[in-house]
Amino acid sequence: MSQTLSQISITRIPASYHHFIERAYGLASERGISWHIQCDELGKISSNEDWDIRRFSSNNERHAARLTSFSIDEEVRSRASQAGWPEVLLPSGPALSEITQEFLKAIVAHRASEGILPRSVRNEFSLLKSFFSCTNKYPWELNSEDLDRYLDLFPKRTSVRASIGVLAGFLNSNLLSLHVPLVYKGEKELNSILSNMLSERKGSKKLPSAEALHEMVRIVFNESPLGHQHKIRFAIARMLTLTGLRLNEVVLLPADCLQWETHIDIVTGKPAGEIGGVSRSLKIKYFGEKRRKKGDKVLVEDFQWVPARFAKLVELTVLEILEATRPLRDAIKSQNSVERTFTTASGEQLTIGDFLFLVLHNCRGDLPEFIDSTRKIEIAAQSSFLAF
Repeated sequence: MSQTLSQISITRIPASYHHFIERAYGLASERGISWHIQCDELGKISSNEDWDIRRFSSNNERHAARLTSFSIDEEVRSRASQAGWPEVLLPSGPALSEITQEFLKAIVAHRASEGILPRSVRNEFSLLKSFFSCTNKYPWELNSEDLDRYLDLFPKRTSVRASIGVLAGFLNSNLLSLHVPLVYKGEKELNSILSNMLSERKGSKKLPSAEALHEMVRIVFNESPLGHQHKIRFAIARMLTLTGLRLNEVVLLPADCLQWETHIDIVTGKPAGEIGGVSRSLKIKYFGEKRRKKGDKVLVEDFQWVPARFAKLVELTVLEILEATRPLRDAIKSQNSVERTFTTASGEQLTIGDFLFLVLHNCRGDLPEFIDSTRKIEIAAQSSFLAF
């Protein structure tokens, strides 16, 4: 019997993987498409259950591009077996597991919503279905060797290589695997060239090594922080990764940094997502470090758009920290002392409670249940993060 995500220990699955599936589910729901696809024991999808991929982008192509089967490609599985792959690594049964089916549906939803031609998405789906016909690993367990081993089965098929590029792109850019970054044959040579170019940049000694960067990303997205200070540092590192803002700009993010905007098509008056566009997008309000004059203490408000694929992760990170710092904001409100104030270029007066990343001075673990009025509450320090 195949497993569902709820039947697997939550600690084994990256949170970003759950977010990726949830975003895909939302894309289907927005377009009135049922996420659940019923198929028989052989993996064949009934005609009244299959997806018309055109609906994800309101595509008006004449012929439908549909998902018709989650059956395992017996030819591919047989080819892997004949190549000497251990039987224990190959999937059993005639149909892909429910988890694999859900993952492939998520890729279809994301690709089609990005405006990729429905027939191209269907072809990618078929090729990725072949990939999962010769591995019983969960998507978040895949590594570079899995991609290389599969490519060795089809050394001359460019379409196979292209589909692996799509798979690796989703796994890496959405941090879906425990082993990111996944790099496959051909891409390794390109990455080597890019790494050499990076090392030649001015100030390259200030940049982390690729291994250090990947390990940091793995930790802050997949490990559990120990105490409040670690939670704050993890979130700062996530926001640095997802937004591209400078460290001090992230540290000084305001509590109301999430700014959602809705988009309406001016011709039809409909949400833009219903006619192939994007109905809702996220931008981050921050205080630009380079926007201030040298020595000036006035904070200059600025905005940075968040790529759609990162929007949910950014939102969840901010909401998590708002909840974690709520006791500190409550304590600030109960304190009678005059807080440190900050002035913005628009003339607004902000206090410490108006910022996102708050910590309790000299508190190394979890926040106490009761915060005494004499305890000092402050914005997370840049130096504290660098010592992490």
